[in-house]
Amino acid sequence: MTVNTEFPDSVRVPQLWEAVAERMRSAILDGSLPAGAKLVESELADRFGTSRGPVREAIRELAREGLVVELPRRGTVVSTLTARDLAEVYAVREGLELTASKAVIDRVSDALLNSLAEPLREMESARRAKADYAVVAEHDFAFHRRFVVLAGN
Repeated sequence: MTVNTEFPDSVRVPQLWEAVAERMRSAILDGSLPAGAKLVESELADRFGTSRGPVREAIRELAREGLVVELPRRGTVVSTLTARDLAEVYAVREGLELTASKAVIDRVSDALLNSLAEPLREMESARRAKADYAVVAEHDFAFHRRFVVLAGN
């Protein structure tokens, strides 16, 4: 995939399964799909207004991320994460983001680097206003999507 680093908003349109995975991820993180909940493809397809195929792919992705667990002969359930699990995830994420930040700083102009400020301001504003988690997360994802484009990865 070719990435245009001259225009930071030129991101690819996610595939349907990716959009479903993002919505499921948000639902898991905000608790509307609680830990231990059984995930039924047909119910999720109805909930997200899609067919079972994208839901199946989204579940596979979330299983790779550790947010859901596929249990033989019992189906798929939302994972139960411990405090240690979360600490490990954030330690890895921190390392990845530091490395990516260095790459972006070395790679792009100040103007493009400054383009990251807008979604950060919107996210902080939403947090200060005690907006719903989904609103804050939307701004967070906008920042990270722009960041990924700038990183060229």
